[in-house]
Amino acid sequence: MALPKLTALAERGSVWSMLLVGWAYNAGAGVTADLAQAERWYRLAFEGGAQQAQLRLGWTYEQRSDVAGCEEVYGVGAADGWAPAMYHLAMIKFRQPRTPARLEAARILLEQASAQGDLGAQWVLAGLLWRGRFGLRQIPSGVRLALDLCKKLTALVDEEDASGDCSSERTTLALAARR
Repeated sequence: MALPKLTALAERGSVWSMLLVGWAYNAGAGVTADLAQAERWYRLAFEGGAQQAQLRLGWTYEQRSDVAGCEEVYGVGAADGWAPAMYHLAMIKFRQPRTPARLEAARILLEQASAQGDLGAQWVLAGLLWRGRFGLRQIPSGVRLALDLCKKLTALVDEEDASGDCSSERTTLALAARR
């Protein structure tokens, strides 16, 4: 019942509705799953400025191994300095054949996202550094970064335990890391 109304709103330019219609087609919620339609609506929402649509469209491209599409979509967010897009673009670069230039670009993206507080980027970067992926001299930096992340996660869990609000994605990551 809600999908026709959402579709009508999306067709009139509601970016949020475009994102939701894309999700419905992707998940098959209230409609037969149709990845082409999901991609279409995610693309429209992305072009309308929805950052969440950027991630969903990039994920859609990842599912069909469209590296160029991923780099295009995540590249827009990375150029805008958006940490989640930087993180995803770095991960796309790591999944490609490794060249020194590609590894350096991924490292820079992870460092920038980590500096903005993206805990996932910090975790991946710490792991790569402590395993010597960017040179043996970087191993101590990776260990320090991992320890810093552990402190942040512990503080986050303690803070949210005290407030009683354990609903955020960051809390979920912190609780998983604590186990």
